[in-house]
Amino acid sequence: GTLVPQVSTSVIPAGSSKAVLTLANGEQIHLCGDTATSIKQQDGSVAKASSASLVYQNIPSLPEELLYNSLSIPRKGEFTLVLSDGTKIWLNSESEVEYPIVFPSGERRIRLQGEAYFQVASDKSSPFIIEMGKVQVQVLGTSFNLRAYQDEEMIQTTLVEGRVCMFTDKKRILLYPNEQGAIELKTGNLVKKQVDVQAY
Repeated sequence: GTLVPQVSTSVIPAGSSKAVLTLANGEQIHLCGDTATSIKQQDGSVAKASSASLVYQNIPSLPEELLYNSLSIPRKGEFTLVLSDGTKIWLNSESEVEYPIVFPSGERRIRLQGEAYFQVASDKSSPFIIEMGKVQVQVLGTSFNLRAYQDEEMIQTTLVEGRVCMFTDKKRILLYPNEQGAIELKTGNLVKKQVDVQAY
């Protein structure tokens, strides 16, 4: 089985857990304590966890099968996630991200609900794709904010640096720095405007 050292089995009081990690085998780990723990995955890879961040170590060997973890941030929580490729994600409260422990070659694909700020590690041979339902954002290496809460009527991308392609099955737009792209979920309309990125 998966060995998880230094994780107490005591009941976690409501509101104290900063994030809940769901492993590929369905096991859930509440990341709440001050002590950093190492979480060993089924494929042998290790993630370092604390109450504020979760960092995946890059493994040189490629996975035989893609093992997904998902990280869910409760209300009033904020959390930093570093994926195995070095991409940094700052997750806002009530957000959830699902991602492979190790990326296969050729494509880095994750799923997001909620809001997150991304610093995507540059890799020309492997585009980074974020799925939010029917909407996808594809990047090569850049910094931007994504907002895709399920109860809101829009998905918004705000670009800080680099460039981002945002597309549905019907339309696509290319964003440059200081631009914000939005997709109206009901109509599928894509709109683009200039913004002050500091506000995001």
